Amino acid sequence: MAPSCLGYGPYTFALTRTEELFTPERTARRQAEADLTWLRSTWNALPAESC
Repeated sequence: MAPSCLGYGPYTFALTRTEELFTPERTARRQAEADLTWLRSTWNALPAESC
């Protein structure tokens, strides 16, 4: 039976795959947040330069 015969519309595939579309963005955001956390901790640990 075709999906339309089961009561599913033509957009079912797109809706069920939506989560997978955002996975790369979530991964990139988590990495960016981890990088920013590291940068802040490193920046604060640097000795202050005297002028």
